[in-house]
Amino acid sequence: MAALLYAGAAMAGILSRRHLDQKARLARGDWPRLLWMAAFGSVLH
Repeated sequence: MAALLYAGAAMAGILSRRHLDQKARLARGDWPRLLWMAAFGSVLH
C-alpha cells in the first residue's frame, strides 16, 4: 500500500513539475497543490 502512495506522489510530482533554472523554493501558490497531494495520499493510505 505504501508503494502505491509513493508512486502516486511521484506521478503527481512529475506531472506538475515546473522547469526552473534555479533551486526550487516553496512559494505561496504551491501550498494548495501540496495540501491536495497530502490529502489524496492520506485517503489512499
